[in-house]
Amino acid sequence: MKKTALCLAAALALSGCVKRAILIETDPPGADVLINGHRAGVTPLKYDFITHGRYKFVINKSGFHEITAREWVKAPWHQWIPLDFFTELLIPYQFDDLHRFQYALKPQKPIERISGEPPPRVEDLIITLRGSPDPQRRREACVLMARHHLTGGIAALEDATRDSDAEVRATALHALRVLHGKNALPFLITTLENDPHATVRWQAAAEIEALNPPGAYSALVKAADDPDPIVRAGVVEALRGLANPSAVPVVGRRLSDSDIVVRRSAADALGKFGDKQAADYLIRGLRDPDPEVRRRSAKSLLRLQAPEASEALARALKDTDPQVRAAAIDALGQFGTPEAVPIALRYVHAWHPATREAAASALGRMKDARAVPVLEEAVLREPNQQTREAMESALVALRGVAQLG
Repeated sequence: MKKTALCLAAALALSGCVKRAILIETDPPGADVLINGHRAGVTPLKYDFITHGRYKFVINKSGFHEITAREWVKAPWHQWIPLDFFTELLIPYQFDDLHRFQYALKPQKPIERISGEPPPRVEDLIITLRGSPDPQRRREACVLMARHHLTGGIAALEDATRDSDAEVRATALHALRVLHGKNALPFLITTLENDPHATVRWQAAAEIEALNPPGAYSALVKAADDPDPIVRAGVVEALRGLANPSAVPVVGRRLSDSDIVVRRSAADALGKFGDKQAADYLIRGLRDPDPEVRRRSAKSLLRLQAPEASEALARALKDTDPQVRAAAIDALGQFGTPEAVPIALRYVHAWHPATREAAASALGRMKDARAVPVLEEAVLREPNQQTREAMESALVALRGVAQLG
């Protein structure tokens, strides 16, 4: 009897076992998981279970769509009846019964996130905005009013445009424009003209641009001479948004601004007015020391389709910046006048191969027969392969035009 008991104990000591677990992973991780209605933890989650069968997973993470999944956790072969008796009790081996489930979380759109948030009480936000000593909390109150469109806070936002903290004033301007529309214009203009902080004045200009009100034109013109370049750049953008042709000289003068950012904004804006009087300013922009100003000036001239700029664009064929040269080639191909051809012909013999290539490409697009003998002579002695190919392509285009004629 004693011997039998010892044998039984030894058999149990050597018996097998099965470790059952469900592994749930999400991309991104950190999602809350409910399994069959009970909170199980946060992903990546390893959940030990007892029985196989149907399981319901609810996966939730802030800012992402909720996932509800019904998964069948199937028993592996070693858990089939009657094999499970041996694998769990008799076979001296540990079986891993792991079931892995992976889910990609889909981000919510901003409007979906907002709609899912409980709206705060406007009274609480007004108290915070008017009484909290913490500027960060006052700023958050402005944001929440705009986000949930709480028009009951408009009066408090008007007061906040005079807050002691610059960030609060700037945020209040944005919220006021969102909630009050064109009625916010007097506060925006007052801020643009009088606020001591440049960032707040810039915010006022940006909000005026978003409103696009014709009544703000004179205030923006005055602010174009603001002492701070960030404000001047913002005003240029706002004037472009108004699309008032009389603003062209105001913006054009900013192409002589001491600040590079202002000049870049002006060069870009002048092409979007759709007014040919901007061409004279942009021609000067092609000589700017900053390559980005020259690039934007060339692209704006292309946008304006200004034939009077042809000679200046032809001179831009020798620009050191390839994007300036490319814009000049495109423009000359679309509206280049005969006066530009002699300049391009001279550049076919320029020292730099990039200039020779740009000149050849421009001549090919301008379709002027005067270029044929010059290019035929130049291509024979051209040492640069890429430039030679440009000359050959130009000759093909020009000879095709001659045959059609």
